[in-house]
Amino acid sequence: MTDERKKELEQKQETLMHRYKKYEAMQREFSYDPDLYSYAERQMQRLDDETEYIRGLLEGRWDE
Repeated sequence: MTDERKKELEQKQETLMHRYKKYEAMQREFSYDPDLYSYAERQMQRLDDETEYIRGLLEGRWDE
C-alpha cells in the first residue's frame, strides 16, 4: 500500500468516526423517539462496519 493510499484511508476513517459521533449525539438528544433512535443505531452500525473494514486494510488483514 502506498503512503498516499494509506493517508487517504486514514482520512476516510476519521471522517466516518466523526459522522459516528454525530449519530451518537443524535441518539442522546432524541432518545425519546424510538424511530429516530433506531435509525441512528443502524447508521452507527453501518459506519462502524465501514471503519472496521478500513482498519483491516490499514493493518494488512485483507486486500481491497
